[in-house]
Amino acid sequence: MPFICIYLSFSIKTHAQSYFADKLGVSTTELNYTECPFDKEATAVVFVDEAVSDYDEDYKLITYHHVKLKILKDKGIAYGTIEIPYYLEDDFESIYSLEGTIYNSNDISAAVKLDKKSIYKQKENKYWGSVKFAFPGVKAGSIIEYTYVSSKKSYGGLKEWIFQRDIPVLKSRYLVSILPNTEFNYVVQKGAGIPIDIKPYSGEGKISFEMDNVAGLRDEKYIDSKNDYFQKVSFQLSKFKDRNIMTTWDQVNSEMFMEASFYGQLKKNIPGTDEFIKEIKRDSVDLNKMKKVYVYVRDNMSWNNIKSRSSPDGIKQAWDKKTGTSGDINLILVNLLREAGLDANPMLVSERYNGKVHRESTMIDQFNTVYACVNIDNKRYYLDATAKYNSCMLTPYEILNTTAFIVSRKKGELVDVVDTTALYHENITVNAIVDEEGILNATFDVNSYNYARDYRLGNARTKSVVENEKLFAGNVTGLNFNDFKTENEDNDLNQLITKGSFSLPLNHSNEYYFLSANLLTGLSDNPFINENRFSNIDFGYKQSIRLTFHIKVDKKFVMDALPKSVKLKNAAEDIVFTRMEFDDKELNEMQFVSTFEIKQNLYPADQYATIKDFYKKLFDMLNEQIVLKKK
Repeated sequence: MPFICIYLSFSIKTHAQSYFADKLGVSTTELNYTECPFDKEATAVVFVDEAVSDYDEDYKLITYHHVKLKILKDKGIAYGTIEIPYYLEDDFESIYSLEGTIYNSNDISAAVKLDKKSIYKQKENKYWGSVKFAFPGVKAGSIIEYTYVSSKKSYGGLKEWIFQRDIPVLKSRYLVSILPNTEFNYVVQKGAGIPIDIKPYSGEGKISFEMDNVAGLRDEKYIDSKNDYFQKVSFQLSKFKDRNIMTTWDQVNSEMFMEASFYGQLKKNIPGTDEFIKEIKRDSVDLNKMKKVYVYVRDNMSWNNIKSRSSPDGIKQAWDKKTGTSGDINLILVNLLREAGLDANPMLVSERYNGKVHRESTMIDQFNTVYACVNIDNKRYYLDATAKYNSCMLTPYEILNTTAFIVSRKKGELVDVVDTTALYHENITVNAIVDEEGILNATFDVNSYNYARDYRLGNARTKSVVENEKLFAGNVTGLNFNDFKTENEDNDLNQLITKGSFSLPLNHSNEYYFLSANLLTGLSDNPFINENRFSNIDFGYKQSIRLTFHIKVDKKFVMDALPKSVKLKNAAEDIVFTRMEFDDKELNEMQFVSTFEIKQNLYPADQYATIKDFYKKLFDMLNEQIVLKKK
């Protein structure tokens, strides 16, 4: 995507309340609007999403918002419930002057005002809250309009304006006034060929951004991050009076190095850890030291599910409470790794869901949290102690194929977190007997390695047995597990083993009985069925899945039709499915050995058509049935 970086230094105010005065209400065109011409599947549409940001005499950031949308289909009724997030720590932000109206007919005089009693605030955690409200009588055809004001204590709250939603937006605009004696760096992220109107008003100290007819960006399977595709503009303070602020990566490193809540925490002594550190130092192998410190922090700290890039209250307080944010926990980790004599630094990361980091932009808000980076024998290890079930020998899945920034006393460094060996690897063995009643009884074991191990272990530790059984069963109905259990949970160097037995009554029609040759592989539903795709396909890691399925059939059945041996591959030969079929009609036995491999982790969106075509053929083959005929 193209990016635009411009420095601004403006100083005049805008009277924003009057900006919306002549824009409220609905038009005949809006009342008669039934379908979005450029997104006909949309269940709702935003007519206008606009805001004006200004400052008051105390230089607070005041933003006036106006939103108007229409419900097009019954499936879009949920858009009649609104949630406005706000940053509540230290009362930094407040939401007020909220007003709304719903139009449920062409009789505008019958419009219903939003009942103030339906508005409530909810505290999500220490940092975030939300204002929530629902309009009454929402139905297909309803038009909803609301306005509100956001007040933030400082212009440090000026972050981004997002033009795009998961439903189409006909008009999105943002007008912002800039504080005197300041400069803001802004970056526009937009797709090639999508126009944006940017108007600087140099003499008035403001700038506006506007986009029209922005298609909705809905969830897609294996999307790296929706944030990478949203049309948006981001802001960061770059200069205050004569002081430049983080306009180069060297300045970012210097700022973070001097930040007391970040690098300053690495100088703190963590109470009660002296004996542990003494014991660690007796080990002469650095890799063992890293593993022990990682497990020590991971097992002694509980994550409060809050992402942060620092430790504002200090790691000592978090250690005392044995709970903290991601910033608290991973800065504790870096601190103790260093105490153990290891070469460790904090690393700012943007996890996959948060979006890509753009090297040409030094905006610190591109990063959403901090990890630890450890150098051992010229190899880097990336650690996140909030991840309870991941091996420290594997690069965390959340940062695979991302860009991070290592903060160091010597010199900061942007690094691409790439692991060409990253692999989701699983071997599945099923031994089964079909009895005279047409019921399949089987034993199974699944050996999970590397990222498959982390995934299965996380599920084993956080989900019930019944939930895990459903994950393994996929879309196969009637499959009943017995003795479902896992082994090797505590040794992350060995494969995780999931084993047990199950029974499955075969579907049948008269004397014909049907059985899938694809069981327990996780390849249940085709993820690529949409006609078009907006985002890249990011698997994160390569994949290798192998199923060995051996079946003995009661003599009351004969094998009528069997899936054949096949090999399917795409043009680049980096996605491959093979199936080998063996049978012995005299013994009434058969065996299928199926393998599925993805040898590349990322495919650009322009290859979607070929990927979609391959997966259509793949699932046609996976859905082929073993057909048994009863004598």
